[in-house]
Amino acid sequence: MVSPRESLRLVKWFLIPGFLLLCYYLWKDALCDFKAYRKDWNGLFSCSYPFENPDLSYKKALFLSYELKEEEAKNLIRNSLVANNLHLASILLYAQVDSKSIIPTLMLVQRFFSPYQPPGNLRLSLALLSGEPELIKREAGYALSLSKNRKDTLAIIWLYMGEDTEKVLPEEAKKDYVLFLMEQGQLDKALSVWYELKEAYRKDEGLRCRVVEALLSAGRLREAMGVWKDNNKEVGPILNGSFEEEGESCGFGWQVQEYGTGYEISRDNLYAAQGNYSLHIRFDGSENPDFKGVHQILNLADNTSYELSYFVRTKGVTTNSGVYVELSCLKSHAILSLSSQYLGDTEWRQEKLVFRTPADCGGVKLTLRRRPAERLERRIEGSLWFDAFSLRELSHDGHSN
Repeated sequence: MVSPRESLRLVKWFLIPGFLLLCYYLWKDALCDFKAYRKDWNGLFSCSYPFENPDLSYKKALFLSYELKEEEAKNLIRNSLVANNLHLASILLYAQVDSKSIIPTLMLVQRFFSPYQPPGNLRLSLALLSGEPELIKREAGYALSLSKNRKDTLAIIWLYMGEDTEKVLPEEAKKDYVLFLMEQGQLDKALSVWYELKEAYRKDEGLRCRVVEALLSAGRLREAMGVWKDNNKEVGPILNGSFEEEGESCGFGWQVQEYGTGYEISRDNLYAAQGNYSLHIRFDGSENPDFKGVHQILNLADNTSYELSYFVRTKGVTTNSGVYVELSCLKSHAILSLSSQYLGDTEWRQEKLVFRTPADCGGVKLTLRRRPAERLERRIEGSLWFDAFSLRELSHDGHSN
């Protein structure tokens, strides 16, 4: 059992070092206050305070002169970043809250005065306030390299730099910048940045697909085709019409939803009208689906007549609502032409649809379609094969050009 005298001795061993440590921090705090009061900027670089104590930042800011010239403040912020003293930079920022050039970004930067924010974002925010292009570029690269969500970091740069954001981004970050711009609805700027990317980055299939799909969603077919062709060979109006090539081509080419309620779609090498493959759609008879699992967007001119040709084969298709081919305008969704419904058992036969695109059609969507039946035998069962899709432009007298 420990005696009272020994207990007192143990308490002294803990209290005395603790008291001395407290005195040290109080003395250090007072010394930094004095350096701030004397405007000993170089001396302040050695001072460091916890970011989670905003009151301390405000307290230090009170010692700084509001008459400090804006250029001097920016230089001090820059120097504090060079010295990696983020706390001093934040103090200088607080001291300049009356500066008109800083007010627009003050609230943004304050969001990042938190121990839970990546240090790169805070450094970047302060660098942006310094107005030094090389420093901003350096800190942007650093912040983006640390960031798990580059969108947040790009948002900081965009809010302050606007259209000049691209100038301070490292080359590898410009891919993320393209995606960020599309999310902000800045498609024109995103397209401009896309074409300025290095060729290796433009070959990024995921990025290219995102750009193409964003442009198509906005009804900008011609520009989407331009981005798509940037990494593809020149082709005709229908891509992979005989299904000889495996896989999808983003945006253009066949867009296939391989599995759905009551059906399955695949390439088939057992039956083909031309070449070695065809498209096979099999319905299992369990459902009455609203089917539109295969489509392709065609880059066609307005006010022009065309003839679509293809081959179709059926086996055991039973239903009151069969699959058919639908051609519609991309912008207005107006129906241009419909085939008959394909039912029963038939061998390969060629089908042709003649149609004319109206003004402002904005491209054509070719869809393999089936609407839900409303009568008896609503479910659909059986198989269909499609092959050898081709398209030709017709002259005014109905002949091929």
